[in-house]
Amino acid sequence: YQLLPEKDYFILNAQSVFYDLVGDSERALEREKEKLNIFNIQNEKIELSRVYFNISNIYVGLEQLDSAMYYAEKSIDLIPDNDYRQNYLYYHNLSQIAEKQGDYMLSNEYLKQAMEMHNRSLRERLDLQIAELEKIYDLSEAENEVLRARDQISKTIIIALIIVLILVFISMYAVWNRRNTQLKLLQAEHLMNQQQLQTEILNEEAAKRKWLLHLYGNISDRLTFLQTEFEQLSQRYVTSNKKIYQDMRHILKNTDTDLRDITKTLAPDDETFYAYTRLNNDDDFFSMNEKLLLMLLACDADNRQLATFMNTSVDSIRVRKSQLKKKMAEKGINTTIFSEL
Repeated sequence: YQLLPEKDYFILNAQSVFYDLVGDSERALEREKEKLNIFNIQNEKIELSRVYFNISNIYVGLEQLDSAMYYAEKSIDLIPDNDYRQNYLYYHNLSQIAEKQGDYMLSNEYLKQAMEMHNRSLRERLDLQIAELEKIYDLSEAENEVLRARDQISKTIIIALIIVLILVFISMYAVWNRRNTQLKLLQAEHLMNQQQLQTEILNEEAAKRKWLLHLYGNISDRLTFLQTEFEQLSQRYVTSNKKIYQDMRHILKNTDTDLRDITKTLAPDDETFYAYTRLNNDDDFFSMNEKLLLMLLACDADNRQLATFMNTSVDSIRVRKSQLKKKMAEKGINTTIFSEL
């Protein structure tokens, strides 16, 4: 500590504070006055106004009001900075001393000056704080502006990414939809080709059926003719040669039975039935004879051919067709296959 410059001033100041705290005002006053004596040899600038202010306060404590007033006035005269915010304390000290001396007018005057300085100090501090707050606000506004700009940029980037994703999705969907449409067109074309091929096959089958029906009709007519001829010949042998008659009768009967049973052999299954008639036989709605009748109608067989093939009369065929058409209509099934009754 001995190496520190201005150590004497600091020692005296510390001693003054100490003696003042312990209530030894006399020694505190001595130390303050000694500080005045070394003022001229101090290199560091010392505010004499504060030293005089401290001396004045000590004299107030010692009830030496004249000395207190003297040093208080000197402290005001030596104020280095009139804008210092705590200058009002000097005038307030003078006001209290004047009040204790009974000079209330002077006390009020100093008190008024102290209040004005205090208010000015408050305004200055408020102005300073407001200026600092404005700087902080301006800085915050600038930061907020930067944040808003960043937020706007982020939003723009996000929106751009969303738009890009939407465009990519739309493009992918368009490609998928185009491929799906092409696939559906190919499937439709394939189905149409299949239907066309099936129609051609059905037409060929229908032609074959017509030829078979015609052939069957000729065979049936031939059988009828043979029966007639047989009846005429049998009259000759019925009495003279019964055995020949019975053998011929047996052969004719078997031939007729085989020819009539051809309908059972040609009875269609449900798949073939649908292929020709486009009708479903759900829950066995159609009987075997009805299916055969509809199949023959699909092959454009007329009533005479139907009667011959099904071993019945033309009138019976008309009745069967009428009943079957009514049955289908009640079920809500298409009856366009019946071109005529």
